[in-house]
Amino acid sequence: MFGIGLPELIVMTVVLGIPLGIIILIIFISNSRSKRRLKQLKEVIMSYCTKCGKEIAEGSSFCRNCGEKLPNVQSDIQGAPVSSAITEQDYTSFIGGNADKYLTKFKKFNIDGTDSFSATWHWPAFFVPFFWMLYRKLYLWALLVFVLSIIPLVTFPLMIFFGITGNYIYYKHTKKKLLQIKLAPSSSDIQRAVNIAHQGGVNNAVVIVAPILLIAVVGILAAIAIPQFNAMKTRGYCISAKSESQNAYTASQAYFLDHPKGEINNVDDLKDHGFQKSDKVLVHVQGTVNSLLISAKHPGCDKTYFSDQTGNVKEEVGP
Repeated sequence: MFGIGLPELIVMTVVLGIPLGIIILIIFISNSRSKRRLKQLKEVIMSYCTKCGKEIAEGSSFCRNCGEKLPNVQSDIQGAPVSSAITEQDYTSFIGGNADKYLTKFKKFNIDGTDSFSATWHWPAFFVPFFWMLYRKLYLWALLVFVLSIIPLVTFPLMIFFGITGNYIYYKHTKKKLLQIKLAPSSSDIQRAVNIAHQGGVNNAVVIVAPILLIAVVGILAAIAIPQFNAMKTRGYCISAKSESQNAYTASQAYFLDHPKGEINNVDDLKDHGFQKSDKVLVHVQGTVNSLLISAKHPGCDKTYFSDQTGNVKEEVGP
């Protein structure tokens, strides 16, 4: 079907499946690490009495050591109005690394409280949009980039597009996530901080996985390209040998027109009749007009080509 064999189909499946598997792996690693951080943070919160410093059990209202009443953070905060305004500190906490550079770009997208697109440039989004989006946890965008990059002649225009829009895409993503976190019902300041740390920041797994993925893809492409290149060279050598056989036959017919009863002993007899022997093809010509035998063989081809007195060309596999 479509001229694709089973080996090629397997290779295509592997090439297409590796990035998708990497996306799933990175998301899984990111979620696992975030859950561990959340668990550690919960263990730290209210784990020690503020008066005597002794460790206390989770959910306790009084310190069992000194009897100090413990504050209930959740009950103090629940019911208090939550502002939906996103501060610069919120953006900084969500972005993490290089927050100052992103904030400079973000300010261009919100003037007088109104969001509007403004062309900026983002080098990582231009060179490696797929990996940059995975790194910044833009997983759906990364999947879109991967799907679109499969389309022929789309890759470079896509790189330019994301180089120009990368900062704006990340700005809209950051703002949307922060609004969702700040407006979440029954959410304390501590929980909102945890959610920002969980949903924001970067996915460091990409730094480890990306080189492995690149090496795997390059290895697969090399495994495909090298045999194909060698096969093309071999076909070229065979075509050259077959062409030499046909040219020798044409020259021999011109020779017999001038020497009807003559005999050809080697290719040198055909020089005056238009045959120019290639240095890389071994050509043997011998016979008369009624018993002519021509053979041609290229060292890089596994076939030998034979022409008889009628001009028929046959091939034989072997030395």
